[in-house]
Amino acid sequence: EKGTEYHARVVGFNIRGEGLVSAYVMAETSTDSPSEPTNLQVYASNSETLVVEWEPPVDDGGGPIVGYLLEYRNALGNFVLIMLSSDGMPMVEMEYKILCLQQNTTYNLNLSARNEVFAGPSVSAEATTLTPGSRGLATIAIAVIVTAVVTFFLGAL
Repeated sequence: EKGTEYHARVVGFNIRGEGLVSAYVMAETSTDSPSEPTNLQVYASNSETLVVEWEPPVDDGGGPIVGYLLEYRNALGNFVLIMLSSDGMPMVEMEYKILCLQQNTTYNLNLSARNEVFAGPSVSAEATTLTPGSRGLATIAIAVIVTAVVTFFLGAL
């Protein structure tokens, strides 16, 4: 939990016994879960592709946003989880194209932000790929629902 203080000390030992004990060191956690991404938009660019666009969360939880978790299910219930990452650096690109989808199929999507330690709550949207032969971009009405906070512990402090 953010703001939790930890005290630790180290002692080495071998078959001859223990060595000197180090002084106590103190560490405090400084990161919490980020809030959900904002302004999620999903649209079909053709009959087999959905484009997902979003903006960063309002609250990064005290650490830089280093990735997003994108999951989607189609009408048949097939589940796919995609970890969008920037190798520990702050995320710059806020767009992802989901390719090779079924034509004229509705997909349910969830997107959550991830900082160096936790993943925050997700925001949801529903979109339908186009029918073959359709022209232009189809704008999809998005039902934004913030899901329950599910926190993933992604590393030790």
